[in-house]
Amino acid sequence: VYLNYTNPMAMLCRTVQGKYPNMMASGLCHSVQGTASMLARWIGADEKDIAYTCMGINHQAFYLDYKVCGEDAYPRIRRALDTLVDGTFSDNGTGVFRELYNSILYGASWHKPDHYYVLLDFMPYIEAKLRANREYKDSVEFSRKCMMNVCSAGRFSSDRTVREYADEIWKVYPVREM
Repeated sequence: VYLNYTNPMAMLCRTVQGKYPNMMASGLCHSVQGTASMLARWIGADEKDIAYTCMGINHQAFYLDYKVCGEDAYPRIRRALDTLVDGTFSDNGTGVFRELYNSILYGASWHKPDHYYVLLDFMPYIEAKLRANREYKDSVEFSRKCMMNVCSAGRFSSDRTVREYADEIWKVYPVREM
């Protein structure tokens, strides 16, 4: 078993799997532990008392449950979010905490609530991930789907992407040096 704990995680795992097809390879995201520690600090819990189930891929991880001494900690996390606006912390009158709180829950002048879909996509993401976990049991079919996905993807090149942005969005063209 090969566990990769570095970035670029997906590319390195794919390379290892290509070179050693019989080896089980998986990538681990350091943001899971970092976020678990951060949440523990937010709610005043000792990290040794935290237990969680987390799922996701490449820095898109979600906690299916997050417990302190066996008790659901989500209400405590909500209270921690509320501290942004209940006077627990001071932003010296700048309003930056209220802006963050509102942007997540209500939106802001330039975007709708949960603009980055942190909360909105949570349950659909979990359902899709659980479906993928169930489908993984049929390894031949799952491998076929993975291969179809890879084969159907467009090639990625930062040079090509910049050229497309320049041509199609920015409407600028290269200048030839003399």
